[in-house]
Amino acid sequence: MSAKKHESVCFDLYNKLNVDLGGITLGLESEFLVIIPDQIVSAIKMIKDDYGYIQLIDICGVDCMYLGKKSGNEKRFCVVYNFLNLESHHRLMIKTYVDEGENISSITGIFKSADWYEREVWEMFGVEFDGGRKKRLLTHHEFDGLPLRKDFDIQNQVPLENVQQIDFPERVVPKNDNPRYWINLGPVHPVTNSSGRIMIEQMGEHVEYAEMEVGYRHRGFEKLCEQKEFLQILPFVDRLTASFPAVCNMLWCKTVEELLGITIPDRAQAVRMIFAEISRIFDHMTTIYEMAKTVGYEAGMNEVQGFLKRVNEVFSLFVGNSVLFTSYRIGGLSRDIPAEWIQQMLDVLGILTKQLAHTRKMFTGSRLWMERTQTFHLEASEAIDKGFSGPNLRASGINYDIRKNRPYYYYSDVDFEVPLGINGGAYDRYLVRIEEVRQSLKIISQLLDNLPTGTVMLDDSRFTMPDKEEVFTDSKELENHCRFFSDGIVPQEKEIYSFVESSAGELGFYIISDGGKRPYRVKLRSPGFPACQAWSQIAKGHKLEDVAIGFASFGVDFCELDR
Repeated sequence: MSAKKHESVCFDLYNKLNVDLGGITLGLESEFLVIIPDQIVSAIKMIKDDYGYIQLIDICGVDCMYLGKKSGNEKRFCVVYNFLNLESHHRLMIKTYVDEGENISSITGIFKSADWYEREVWEMFGVEFDGGRKKRLLTHHEFDGLPLRKDFDIQNQVPLENVQQIDFPERVVPKNDNPRYWINLGPVHPVTNSSGRIMIEQMGEHVEYAEMEVGYRHRGFEKLCEQKEFLQILPFVDRLTASFPAVCNMLWCKTVEELLGITIPDRAQAVRMIFAEISRIFDHMTTIYEMAKTVGYEAGMNEVQGFLKRVNEVFSLFVGNSVLFTSYRIGGLSRDIPAEWIQQMLDVLGILTKQLAHTRKMFTGSRLWMERTQTFHLEASEAIDKGFSGPNLRASGINYDIRKNRPYYYYSDVDFEVPLGINGGAYDRYLVRIEEVRQSLKIISQLLDNLPTGTVMLDDSRFTMPDKEEVFTDSKELENHCRFFSDGIVPQEKEIYSFVESSAGELGFYIISDGGKRPYRVKLRSPGFPACQAWSQIAKGHKLEDVAIGFASFGVDFCELDR
């Protein structure tokens, strides 16, 4: 949807809400609706019930300490709600401003996925939500302070006097004298596959209560972004996740380019798509491998390992490693893909297509695989309410893929299908992922066959680095080089939310620029965040062995959950 059409929809909705809510005090800031805190619940309920914004994408907090005079707002904090209409594919951003000591009504009664988002805003900024849970989510129990406030003293940390413990329910003994007991998985455990912790209260073979702990890495990515220039943030984005770093890099460059109002060359867009699809293939097959490992399907594990090895080899031929992707730049790519790599990739595509057919036949023909993965079913309405996206949402039958519904780059020009599940179970999530791998191979083949010619870097000295060879031989290029690194990239004063379809779901960056070299606020919308919250809610009643399979089928990477 174009910016003008988006603003028009916001304006129409603004007028309708003013009428429907009886002249409530509302405002309109560019593409954002502004609602007073006292009426946030009634407004959001109406937006969901009457206007079709049935999915909450994210809730973001902002410290307006240095933005108040510029925006005309005198209050200290702003809370931004991000909603999605799955029928019209329209996004709606709602703001509400609060001061120190003011409360906002919680919307967890409207959207179940709001719990963790509200806890995050409370923990990072100190904004209170009526009825919200006062328990730390992303920082350790001895952490003191509100880290994303502008006046937070990062050098002066004092442990809390009263250590906050996880508030588990009281242990009880049922009438049949069968005691309950706790099982602790993680933070380093094969089930979590990363630095996350799962606590389970079990009675017999079934889970009675489950709690998920995240935030063990404490990298402070969002705080770090406020202290770095736009150019300097790219290496940190590269390390947000081990599953799809190329997609994270692509999204950061895409978001900053939208802030700058520039369009990268056609060839750079196509190459970015190629590596995004390679990352999708690698992550989907890694998720299937983790599921096979949890099930105990060794033959399937060996089969997937062979597939991943081939993908890894062709990826490493261009990048130089199997994890990080360092070739993206704001304005395009640092270097073009060589002709010999294109031919190697085309050769590998044929091999992978045949191997994928064999892999799928091997899994679907396994009685062990079929029986063990028929678990953790999620209905469509429940998947939407819990904030699922990507293959986890499509496994419940919801036909929504950003590449189709809000296409970027050349996704509107390539031919591919969106696979859907039926029951929303672990087996459906497997089927969706393995079919998406086939579709990704199809997309890459089309892109390589019709790869645009030309450069892969924007020819504009304001936004791109000059060529090193020219810097050493041309005085003008040397001057551009010095100016580029001294002045940096300076976007206009603007706030933007940009998003792409990663292998795990919707990955987004919300950036506020105040007209300086550094972003005023950066918020990461990670697809695994609502999935982890939902897992804690739906694990109850399942057997422990099924809980591990269900979690593996979500494809969550704990790295992306930190802030």
